[in-house]
Amino acid sequence: MNKTNQIVGGHSPKSPYWIIEIECLINPRDISSNILQIIEILNQHKCPWPTDEEWKNFLPKWFVESFFNLSKENAITLMKNIPKEKWNELPWDFGSWLDAIREKGWEWHDIILEKGELKISLELFEWPANLEALEKIIVASGGKIIKWGWIN
Repeated sequence: MNKTNQIVGGHSPKSPYWIIEIECLINPRDISSNILQIIEILNQHKCPWPTDEEWKNFLPKWFVESFFNLSKENAITLMKNIPKEKWNELPWDFGSWLDAIREKGWEWHDIILEKGELKISLELFEWPANLEALEKIIVASGGKIIKWGWIN
């Protein structure tokens, strides 16, 4: 990751690329710092892929604690009572998020601050990409996605 482009300045990846615009619910520098902390940890430990317990030790406590925790029995009950087409609306559990982020289908490029909003640019190399896994990082970091899509 190019540290000089973490929050100010920067350039976009080769076109077309994916951009995510983020409303800052807290200080933009804190949000970007939180997001970058997670991205850097993911990049440091991707090969070989750690166990779920190892990930819990690598990732910051504030992030690990942001996940929805259910017992196996509660998860089964939830799945029986919620229609399958609405399962994607349930909050992430840690193991499912790890599965999605492992096979994310995107590569981090840049984060910049522009007019009070953060903008993340990604290179996507498969579609659909697991962008919801990145959304979890953004929301847990104090951001709210305003818009996302292709830039040509």
